[in-house]
Amino acid sequence: MSKKSKSSGLTGRHILIALFLFFGVIFTANGIMMTFALKTFPGEDQKKSYMQGLHYNQTLADRKAQEALGWHFVLKSGAELTAEITPITLQIMDGNGEPVRGLDLSLRIFRPTTDREDRIIKMDETAPGQYQIIANGLAAGSWQMEVMGTAPSGEKLVVRKRLWLN
Repeated sequence: MSKKSKSSGLTGRHILIALFLFFGVIFTANGIMMTFALKTFPGEDQKKSYMQGLHYNQTLADRKAQEALGWHFVLKSGAELTAEITPITLQIMDGNGEPVRGLDLSLRIFRPTTDREDRIIKMDETAPGQYQIIANGLAAGSWQMEVMGTAPSGEKLVVRKRLWLN
């Protein structure tokens, strides 16, 4: 009688198990990296960016209407901005150089690369056509500001500026 001898070599079953283990490790590592990437940055700057794109013609029309007003914007305290106490003063004048009064303005200040430090602060009119906020606790570095508001007569206003805090 002959006995069947078991071969200790590589079999098809070993290859199949090795392939499943190899690709299992790859898929697990990719899944973990993808999860961390999406949690830290979902890929959108703005919420509902698709809807923004659909209404882009309205955005262009709003910008054109703002340009037609002839308003001028001057960031008055830009040179002395520091991280500890940050006074941000915006002077708004019409096409004739007269101050634009009575605007309802809010300022959104944010980092260009993350939304973790975003703030929205209402601006107060401290003098005719001069609007100011004092933002405390901003870290040094690059910031963007976006001032949004409306005039009593209904005109919309959007001003975007880049800031550097020392």
